[in-house]
Amino acid sequence: MAAVAVLGTSWANAQDVPGPAAATSAISGISKAAPAHKFPNVVLRTHEGKTVRFYDDLVKDKIVMINFMYAECKKR
Repeated sequence: MAAVAVLGTSWANAQDVPGPAAATSAISGISKAAPAHKFPNVVLRTHEGKTVRFYDDLVKDKIVMINFMYAECKKR
């Protein structure tokens, strides 16, 4: 009985997922070329020691997702 409930839930969730047409229409409203003045062009160093510019080398003409994370650990 539990397997039927899990399968039923999975099938119901799969029916709620929008298809490619919905994703395309959602993306069409997003500007594809972000202006350079919105991103700093600071010099960065990669994990390999190579020097790159943030906008020119890493962001310009690319689809980019940037994840910022902050963690704070306190001693006990």
